[in-house]
Amino acid sequence: MYKNIKLANRIIYYVFLFVFVFYIVSGLIFSRVDTNALLNNGERTPILPEKTIFAD
Repeated sequence: MYKNIKLANRIIYYVFLFVFVFYIVSGLIFSRVDTNALLNNGERTPILPEKTIFAD
């Protein structure tokens, strides 16, 4: 009985861990790579943030 609960908890833990790591990695990849990389012959161009000046 308890072995089944431990196994289920372990499976759920690894699924959540995998989803979290995939979310973080995909966020890092898509934040640094232009989404039009396929249109630029596969060249990956970094997106630089726009310099904005906020009024005081």
